[in-house]
Amino acid sequence: MYTKPQRCQDCDGGIIHGDGRCSHCHGSAVNLNLASDVPQCLFCKGTGVCTTCQGTGQYPPQPDEDQRIHTLFNP
Repeated sequence: MYTKPQRCQDCDGGIIHGDGRCSHCHGSAVNLNLASDVPQCLFCKGTGVCTTCQGTGQYPPQPDEDQRIHTLFNP
C-alpha cells in the first residue's frame, strides 16, 4: 500500500511541506553554538540542508503496524 509523503517535521519551516533547510542552523550552514570551535553546523555538516528529507521538504510516513507485520511474515 502506497501512502503520500508528509511534511518533514525536522525542516526549519513550511506549512504544507517543509522548506528543506536544517532546523539547527536555519539553512545558514554555520554552527550557531558560540562555545564551539567548529565553524560548520554539526547536524547538516555544513550543507544547510535538512538531513532527514535531503532538502525535499517531504518525508514518507512510517508504515502502520499491520503493514510491517505483514511484510515480516509474508516475504
